[in-house]
Amino acid sequence: MFLCKLTFPTPRLGAFLFGLMVTIGQLIFAAGAYLNNRNVMYVGRFVFGLGGENLAVAGNTYIVSWFAGKEINMVFGINLSFSRIGSTVGMVTLAPFYKAIAPYFGDNKPHLMGSLLLFGTCFLSTIVC
Repeated sequence: MFLCKLTFPTPRLGAFLFGLMVTIGQLIFAAGAYLNNRNVMYVGRFVFGLGGENLAVAGNTYIVSWFAGKEINMVFGINLSFSRIGSTVGMVTLAPFYKAIAPYFGDNKPHLMGSLLLFGTCFLSTIVC
C-alpha cells in the first residue's frame, strides 16, 4: 500500500493503470492461446497477476481512505467475501453455461463464445459504472 501511495498521487490513477495491466495481460494470454504458444500465455498470466494483485492493493487503499474505526474491519470482510463468492460462482456456472449455449455456435465455439462473453461483460460493466 505504501508503494501505491508513493508511486501514484491518487488511488484512482493507480487503479486505472493496474486495471489496464490486467487488460493487457489478458490480451497477451489470449494471443498466446490463439497462437498456441504456451510461453506467450505464461507472460500474459504474469502481467495479469502483476496488475491484479496491485489492483487489489489499490482497492484496499480506497477502503482505508473511505472508512475508519470498526467499520474498516467489516468492509474488508465484505470485500473479501464478495471476491470469493464471485470466484465460486464463476467456477460453478461456467461449464453449465457453456453446455447450454454451445449448440448455437457451430465450429467456431471458442472464438464466438469468448467474444460474446467479452462484449457482454464490457456492456454490463459500462451500465453498472
